[in-house]
Amino acid sequence: MPRSKQQLDSRTEVEGQDPSQVKQRQEVIGRRIRDFYNDVVEEGVPDAFSQLLDQLDQAQKRNNG
Repeated sequence: MPRSKQQLDSRTEVEGQDPSQVKQRQEVIGRRIRDFYNDVVEEGVPDAFSQLLDQLDQAQKRNNG
């Protein structure tokens, strides 16, 4: 269900604060979350976890014929 512009605007408003400051703060938080996500993605899968996944795949193939 689409939200009205008024509903979207009210999400960014905080009582007693300048809406532009709230928006700026949200943008900073968004950038930090994206940076954190990118760091996690770049870490890759640990070898032990990758080996476990391989073992599970092999067991599944054996069980499914």
